[in-house]
Amino acid sequence: MGGLAMVRPMYAWLLALVFVICSGIVGFYVGALRVAVTTIALLVTLFFLKPLGALCAKVLPMVGVSHPVLLAVLGPLLCFVVLLVVAKVSAQTLHKQLDNFFKYKASDTQRLLFERMNQRTGPCVGVLNGTLYTLLISILATGVGYASVQFSRGAERDSFVLRGLNRLAMDVESSGLSKAVGAYVPATPVYYDITDIAAEWFHQPLVQGRLGAYPPLLPMTDRKEFEELGNDVKVQEFMLRGPTLSEILDHPKLGPVMSSPGTLAQGLNLVQADLADLKNYLSTQKSEKYDSEKILGRWDFNLAGTVLENKKARRMSGLEVNKMRSVFAAQLEGAVMLALMDQKLIVRRPSASGTSRREGAWKSEGGGKYILSFPVTDDKKLDLSVTVEGRTLSSTLLNYQILFDR
Repeated sequence: MGGLAMVRPMYAWLLALVFVICSGIVGFYVGALRVAVTTIALLVTLFFLKPLGALCAKVLPMVGVSHPVLLAVLGPLLCFVVLLVVAKVSAQTLHKQLDNFFKYKASDTQRLLFERMNQRTGPCVGVLNGTLYTLLISILATGVGYASVQFSRGAERDSFVLRGLNRLAMDVESSGLSKAVGAYVPATPVYYDITDIAAEWFHQPLVQGRLGAYPPLLPMTDRKEFEELGNDVKVQEFMLRGPTLSEILDHPKLGPVMSSPGTLAQGLNLVQADLADLKNYLSTQKSEKYDSEKILGRWDFNLAGTVLENKKARRMSGLEVNKMRSVFAAQLEGAVMLALMDQKLIVRRPSASGTSRREGAWKSEGGGKYILSFPVTDDKKLDLSVTVEGRTLSSTLLNYQILFDR
């Protein structure tokens, strides 16, 4: 691996050399005038890529592109292409006007001097263009490569495009070009944080449960598609096998969710102000920002723990235990409570017709004690006093103790 690390930067410098040589040759044949106009466009792109890229990203939704990832990548690329096209058209127009001037209004001596100067200085300006092209390619490799490298499953499993992009990104990093262009990469801190979080989910499927239990993201877990994904054993087994990014996007259930602009936009809006806390939460399962409100999160009814706790609390015959089990099976088995940040409570439970869903509210009484209020039927409401200790929520219902776990 050490030898490979030393050889790899040669590819980045070879790419730079190709750009410089080709641009120098182009400069010799088309002349310094036309190449200089391109130079101006490349310099504008380099120094104003961030604001102009953001401006172009606002235009893309008008033509049907609304995915946040595509907007982040295509915005700067569109900026580069537009400026380059404008430069080429302007250069050709200017060259034609000057050519007509020296052909019909200037003397032969002036025309020959101009053509000689234009041709001989062309390669010098072309070399500058080659350098600027190299820097712009390095910006692309550094920005996009930060994400693509983290979503790699290894060269033998990655697609041809992803493998090539990752190789270019690593070459640019090893050659030191990434340090030269780092300040010009049109990526925000949000981009890097979101990439780190998504990569952790990608490589550690067990993080998925933590991600869904993070308080600001709880409203998303209440959406039907996420509920179905969470209950689909085959989907969980698929993720545990470590699929590649292309396999996830091609999956009939995961693909539509991952590629949905609305889903990603909603998730980003919910956690954009909490990214640092979310990264810490995924690593430690502790949230400095939300752990003080103990009830926030997802709570699953613990049937086995509830039965055991009631058997400990009082002597029960086998008949009484079976009766208690039947009560819980009919009323609470499979129940899930979502305690949201806006003091909203959502209770879901499997039913014969699918999933029953009721909305209520929670109110803090301090010291880990809360009042839960939600409708049992259309005209009947239940107020329940609960206590939260660590990862357990306990209460009393129908003269039985009940337990919910995170």
